[in-house]
Amino acid sequence: MKNYIKKGILGVSLLAGIFFTSCDNDDNEIIIVISEERAAEVIASSMAYNTYGLTANIEYISFLIDEGLDCNEQITNTDVIQYNSVFDAIAYIYTFTENYSKECQEIEQINYAIEANENLDALYFQSQEDIVADFDVQGIDQSETEESFSGRYERDGDWHSKIYHDTLIVDFTTNLNAITIDKTIGRIVSGTSTFDLTLNYSESTEMSNYTGNVVFLNSTDARIDFENGASYLLNIETGHIELI
Repeated sequence: MKNYIKKGILGVSLLAGIFFTSCDNDDNEIIIVISEERAAEVIASSMAYNTYGLTANIEYISFLIDEGLDCNEQITNTDVIQYNSVFDAIAYIYTFTENYSKECQEIEQINYAIEANENLDALYFQSQEDIVADFDVQGIDQSETEESFSGRYERDGDWHSKIYHDTLIVDFTTNLNAITIDKTIGRIVSGTSTFDLTLNYSESTEMSNYTGNVVFLNSTDARIDFENGASYLLNIETGHIELI
């Protein structure tokens, strides 16, 4: 018999009790299903500005390419971004190597690629993740007020909850299709990205997989829509989520 446990809604002490009682029956297989709420928290931290998620990456790239490039010029750069805020209770070290160039065809665009590693310590969780992303950016002419980002953004690594005292192995991918950026502020203002998130809880071989969309409503809010599931309002700045 398989018992399904929704991790993230049940408390840690209750979960431990279930594991204890199941040990008396060798045929009683425990399968842990990591909750949709916890999946939403991981997505939020992967997207939010103050955890240096996707939106912070987008802002950085938007301002970077605004400096201008010559046709076919290619730049490679390695750098470290460090942040420590007592007010936000967030600290991170973001080490990255980026490569970008300007393509001058019928439509001019910037091709941007990055590989990075982030060590993050927040109030409720800690994470250590590798990041890989590739973007095509259009709307780069100085006369245009908006840019369009298309591409792929991936994060994978360990996500440790200070609430549940456990570690999730995270594999997160989101695909952007012509996301609109306000060049004045470097923020996403509209568009939709699809996501695929796999979570593996260390006490089980089972994987929990979630798919859906992130809909950007404006420069401060987005909506996480789980396929065949619930929706959460995401504050892009703080990463706070609320079930809607």
